[in-house]
Amino acid sequence: MRYVSKLFQNIYEKAYITMVQRAPGVMGMLYDSTDQPWQHQSRRLALDRLNTTPMVKLLDRIQPDLCVATHFLPAKIIAWLIAKKKLLARNAIVITDYDVHAMQRMREAALRMRRPHAAAAIAEDALRLVD
Repeated sequence: MRYVSKLFQNIYEKAYITMVQRAPGVMGMLYDSTDQPWQHQSRRLALDRLNTTPMVKLLDRIQPDLCVATHFLPAKIIAWLIAKKKLLARNAIVITDYDVHAMQRMREAALRMRRPHAAAAIAEDALRLVD
């Protein structure tokens, strides 16, 4: 969350977490209604791009060979950058949930992993290199 807009941080950290804690049934219904692969991609991408400018600038500056994401948002932005030829990295997505959600599916992914502990260690090492 360090590389997204402050507005997105606040919404995600407060609204999303509160909703999950206080109204999990509503959150489940919202999730089920939006968990449709390849639906509404352009709208989601436009919103995500607005909120990830700090991450895009970082990726442009360091031009990594490999990106490992444990959340759909950076994975989607990385996939978009690769598709637009603005980034030459390989995109690895680590699925830490029990399910693969529609937002985690993307054509520009070189690797999908379901080993959260190993992936978390890889991601932490990568962040240390950036900071």
